[in-house]
Parts: sequence; structure tokens; C-alpha cells
Amino acid sequence: MKRESRAPVIVAILLLLLPVLYVGSYAVLVTPGRQVHRQVSPNRTETIGYTYRINSWWPSNIYWPLELIDRQLRPGLWGLAEQSENHHP
Repeated sequence: MKRESRAPVIVAILLLLLPVLYVGSYAVLVTPGRQVHRQVSPNRTETIGYTYRINSWWPSNIYWPLELIDRQLRPGLWGLAEQSENHHP
């Protein structure tokens, strides 16, 4: 009796899991609207906006397609609704 290979099934499962892992890791790392205030001088503070929990170059490069979609789906969290109201009279 000939035994069939399970490799195609395993490869298919892995390929289906990749998008889930991609979106899930984005959801864990993204922090829309998070701001940190830093004292620059005794009379001046600086506000820095962070988009991801990891302060590095790679999250913004890897997740930019999801971030664009997220900004359109949830503009209130990103502060885009307030910005657009302030720019229009």
C-alpha cells in the first residue's frame, strides 16, 4: 500500500497561518496616539509620537500596509479626525 505525503497539507497550513501571524503581531506592537513628553530645557517640553512599542526602524517598514488600512478604519485612535477638523474652517 502506497503512503501519501503530508507535506502539501503542512505547507498549506503554514501559508494560511502567515497572514494571521502578520496581523496579530501588528495588533500587539501598534500603539496609535501614544505620546511621550520629554523635557528639552527648563522652559520647553517636546512631544514625541510613537507608533509601535518597539522604537526601531523595522516595524514601520514591515507594517506600513496594515498601518495605512488601520488609519483609514480607525481615524479617531490615530488623531486624524481631530486634525482634519482643525484644518478645515
